[in-house]
Amino acid sequence: MHWIDNDFVYHQEFLAFEPLHDHHTGENMASIVLEVLGHYNIAHKFFAMTTDGAANNNTLAARLEDKLAAIGIDWDHEVTVHRLHILIVDLSHPLLRSRCQSGGARIH
Repeated sequence: MHWIDNDFVYHQEFLAFEPLHDHHTGENMASIVLEVLGHYNIAHKFFAMTTDGAANNNTLAARLEDKLAAIGIDWDHEVTVHRLHILIVDLSHPLLRSRCQSGGARIH
């Protein structure tokens, strides 16, 4: 888990490593993620997650969205990924511009 506190200090913590005793389905993984978020009382602060391209992770995101909605938390995994992409692009442009001005890169 990563976050920036009110003093703009970056934090990184490992919350859990849970064994899957059943199949590695998105449904099972979503239940575990929700359990961990609930244990730390941070489900309402959940913003995004990073996964590889495995199909069960797509199901994980969709089922987690359903499970969060069931407890009154609105999280749209597809919109969140898009917002995160826009944020990364917006933040990277100043870096690219500074490299262009120094002759290190080009923006097309």
